[in-house]
Amino acid sequence: MTTILLNLHNMGFFDLGAMILAMGLFYGGIAQVIAGVLEFKNGNTFGFTAFTSYGFFWISLIFILIAPGTGLMQAPSSTAMGAYLLVWGIFTAIMFFATLKLNRVIQFVFASLVLLFVLLAWQTSQALP
Repeated sequence: MTTILLNLHNMGFFDLGAMILAMGLFYGGIAQVIAGVLEFKNGNTFGFTAFTSYGFFWISLIFILIAPGTGLMQAPSSTAMGAYLLVWGIFTAIMFFATLKLNRVIQFVFASLVLLFVLLAWQTSQALP
């Protein structure tokens, strides 16, 4: 749901505001980290790695988006933001290969995430000043 809302923003349907930032921090971030810890407790290394990694992705993305407004640091350049998203795309591609022994639905999710990160990296590196 968080990814869908962020992409609706990226398509210009509404501004980046508290709704997306809250979803990113709490549902995309903290809830996924908790799910990852529970997967670790269940002995699922893949689930632990995926949930905690993407949970912290959302937390870091929200920090990147709000930190410049607080005066803590400058916003990243378009090149830096594109690199950030591309690195996540590479990580996701590695995770995709780990899904090849899992079911097709999980493979589809990770394959589509790779495509999403690559497209976001390209779009971001083109769109920001």
